[in-house]
Amino acid sequence: MHAKAILIGLLSASGVIAAASPDAPLQARDSKHVLGKDKTLRIMALGASITYGQGSDKTGGYRQELVRRLKDGKNKVEMVGERGQGDFPENRVEGWPGKRIDEIKKDQMSSVEKLKPAIVLLNVGTNDAVQNKDIDKAGERYEDLVREILKKSPKAVVLASNLVHNRNKDTEDRVKNINKQIERVANKLSKDTKRVVFVNMFDQGPNPDKKDGESEYHDDTHPNERGYKKMAEVWEKAIKEADERKLLKPGKLRKLLNKAGEKVKKLADKPKEKLKKMSEKKKDKLSKQKTKMLDEIRKIIQDEFKKVEDAIKDLKKDIKKN
Repeated sequence: MHAKAILIGLLSASGVIAAASPDAPLQARDSKHVLGKDKTLRIMALGASITYGQGSDKTGGYRQELVRRLKDGKNKVEMVGERGQGDFPENRVEGWPGKRIDEIKKDQMSSVEKLKPAIVLLNVGTNDAVQNKDIDKAGERYEDLVREILKKSPKAVVLASNLVHNRNKDTEDRVKNINKQIERVANKLSKDTKRVVFVNMFDQGPNPDKKDGESEYHDDTHPNERGYKKMAEVWEKAIKEADERKLLKPGKLRKLLNKAGEKVKKLADKPKEKLKKMSEKKKDKLSKQKTKMLDEIRKIIQDEFKKVEDAIKDLKKDIKKN
C-alpha cells in the first residue's frame, strides 16, 4: 500500500481528518483568499450616519457588500454592534447618525469593551465638519478615540479611514482639513501601536462629481448604493492589507492545528523513498518495517492531538474568564 494511502486510512480511522477539517486535510485547503488563517473576522463598523448606512436602508450602506466580498473569499465573518440596520443577517453595527468624534468616544466605548471586535472599521468626523466643531483639534479628538478603542479591545486592529467627500463646498474644505489630521494621527499610531492601518476613503471612495445615472451620492453628505459599494471595496483592501501585515493572527487552536497538519504532511511525503527501497527486500522484513512506520505515525498523531486537546481546555478557561 502506498504510504499516503496508509496514512489517510489511519487518519480516517482515528477521526483526525474530520476533527482538523471537514473538507480536506489542513494543508490541502485552499487558503489563497482566506484572511487571518481561517480565523473568523469579528468586525465592528464604528461611526455615524455613513456607517449606519443612511441613504441605503436595506443594504446597511457598505456593510452588506463588504460581507459578501469577504465571504466570496472563503472567509467567516461576524459583524458586531449594539444595533441592527439593514435587510441581511450580518447587520449589527455601531453607526449613530449625528454623532461627532467626541460623542462616539463618550457613548460607544462600552460596546467596544463588551463585544471585543478583532477589526474596527472607523469612519467618523463628518459631523465635526458639518457642524464646524473645533476643526483644528479634530485630530486630537481622533487620536484619543483610537487609543481608547485599543484600550477597550487590546487585540483589535483599527482601520482608520479618512472622510468621504462632501458636496457642500464649505463642508468639503473642513473635511480636507480634518483628513490631513486623521492621516497624520493614523500614521503616528501605526508606528506607536502597530495596530492601526490608514484607509484613504477620500481618494478611493465615492466620487462626488458624477451626475444623474452615474451619481454615487444620495445627498451632499451620504453615498448612495453605488457609492457605498465603492466604500466596501476600499474596506476589503484595507482588511487584506492588515492581513498582509500579519495583524489578523489565528487563534491558539488554529495555530496548533496548522502545525499538526504540517507534520502530518511531512510524514506522508517522507516515506516515499524509504518504501521504494523497502519494496526490493523480502516481504516479511517489509511487513515489519511497515508496522514500525505505522507505530511512528500513530505516536506523532497522538502527541499532536494531545496538544490540540490541551489548547481546547485553555480556550474554555479563557472563555469562562471573559
